[in-house]
Amino acid sequence: MNVIITILGTLLASVRMLLMVVFVTAHGIAVAILPESSHRFRAACIQSFGKTLTWALGIKVNLVGAPAKERAVLISNHRSYADIPVLASLSPVVFLAKVEVAKWPIIGFAARKARTVFVDRHDPESREMSRLTLRERLSEGFSVLVFSEGTTSARGTLDPLKPGMFHEAASAHLPLQLVYIEFAEDEDSWVGDDSVGAHFFRRFARWRTEVRVVYRDQLLYAEPDSDNSGQELCEFTKEWLHSQIIEEVGELRV
Repeated sequence: MNVIITILGTLLASVRMLLMVVFVTAHGIAVAILPESSHRFRAACIQSFGKTLTWALGIKVNLVGAPAKERAVLISNHRSYADIPVLASLSPVVFLAKVEVAKWPIIGFAARKARTVFVDRHDPESREMSRLTLRERLSEGFSVLVFSEGTTSARGTLDPLKPGMFHEAASAHLPLQLVYIEFAEDEDSWVGDDSVGAHFFRRFARWRTEVRVVYRDQLLYAEPDSDNSGQELCEFTKEWLHSQIIEEVGELRV
């Protein structure tokens, strides 16, 4: 019986992998052929990408709160590559991603065409350019999703937040909306040296994967006339994410 379950799970994961390749390629091409000025259609295509991938992967989203209607910088914790389609399915966003993602097969192509902003966090010039590009995306009417940890972290934990985007939001008077994402099981997080392929075939061989997404309804703004407003935004965000982890997992693992 266990052998049969394993075989069926592998077949299911294989079908999902195929669907993911088809959907990512199709949406990447659709975004690529849209005129640069068609921001509304591009946003709809990005959200469609998120919804179809979330469905194909068998992910059930338990939503608390809602994305803001006005454009904002969305600050979220980061658990897995699956965070991207889940959060894209809930609102039309563009992403800030590490530069390596641009080189990934299929996904990198779609990400480049979906107006993703890539950054090399070890290169100060790249970080500065990414901030300018983010402002550009906001002016185009997109919200921008930033994983401020800079990498994925295990369930029930939070890596130190990168302060750059908080200082940028404070200096440019940009609104922030805080987002918390947490999968139902520890093994759903993609961390350490685990390869994408091995993790995918283990986790998506199951019929359903559950994830909880919490949006803080009230937008967050920098305090006026404060010399430390960027740091204050960062500290507030850290405490809010900590409180969500404790509520969901029952403890903050350090």
